[in-house]
Amino acid sequence: MIPTLVVAALMLASPQAAATGGDAAGADRLTPPETGSIPVAFVITPGATVIDFTGPWEVFQDAVVPGRGTTSADTRPFRLFTVGQSREAVRASAGLQIVPDYTFADAPEPKVIVVPAQGSSPEMIAWIKKASAKADLTMSVCVGSFILAEAGLLDGRAATTHHEFLNQFAREFPNVDVRRDVRYVEGPRVATAAGLTSGVDLALRVVERYFGAQVAERTAAYMEHESDAWRARRGYWDPSTPGVVVARAPEVRPVLRGLDPVLLAGGKEVEGNASISLDREGYRYAFATEENRKRFEADPEHYAIQFKGACAFMALGGAPPGSGDPDRFVVHNGSIYIFATENCRASFVASPERYLKPQATTPGL
Repeated sequence: MIPTLVVAALMLASPQAAATGGDAAGADRLTPPETGSIPVAFVITPGATVIDFTGPWEVFQDAVVPGRGTTSADTRPFRLFTVGQSREAVRASAGLQIVPDYTFADAPEPKVIVVPAQGSSPEMIAWIKKASAKADLTMSVCVGSFILAEAGLLDGRAATTHHEFLNQFAREFPNVDVRRDVRYVEGPRVATAAGLTSGVDLALRVVERYFGAQVAERTAAYMEHESDAWRARRGYWDPSTPGVVVARAPEVRPVLRGLDPVLLAGGKEVEGNASISLDREGYRYAFATEENRKRFEADPEHYAIQFKGACAFMALGGAPPGSGDPDRFVVHNGSIYIFATENCRASFVASPERYLKPQATTPGL
């Protein structure tokens, strides 16, 4: 989960420039039809995070454009519908049950596509690729950005995602220029919001790009949304050339901030030497001595990270690679575990035996 802009165009027409002048203009403007509706498709499959799609849904349903035509479809221009794998009911986060309006096989062509955090499927990816080619804008919220990246929409572009998954995003999609500390990243036809409530801000920004700042302001006021984080200055405009991938070195993360993993697994915390290091599965391990490095190389499974960024409950089914932060680590029975979030770490610390199969401890030093 974007036309080229030259420097001069950026100075005159970027969202940052538009933010100081009021309405969106120039390259960042989305052109609505003179009358009639703008179809907006919300991709919904099992596990979709509720606020990721209900937040933008509320924005688009509340947007009113006075003086635009004579019908409800003119003054309330966004026509909203859901698209799923089938028309069978799906359960979003916390069990909310939704029956999709359409399937990927029969959905009408949208002008805006909203992709929240959820799982993906080949059918979903194929539909997003096809539908986005004719849409005005395809936007993701939270880790819905992973789906846009999987569909190839973010190759060579800037994008963002939920702050706890930025590192995983960078590792899994090295062709994406991952932006941190922004509310959203946008380009002429693709946009990504950070996490959860940032989808509200990006949707308000889409309203502004279609109908101007006053309409977006009225929408925010009606919603009693007091934040002005939807304004362009809080986002990042992506000037990258579509399809052009900038070569970047793979991101390699230091393990446990240089603490020697061999000694750490043995119960001691000793600073690793950056000059005595090796890379393994996207992580850089630094060792206190050459002897410790050799011990690691001889049997890395005793000393390397056992699961990387998994929430603790995922260990039950075999934890996949994830967005583990070396600052969020636990040494348990001589093995190192790192976690994506503090909640995951706390869950493991509270009851590690619930998540791990019985295993031998690392031999003592």
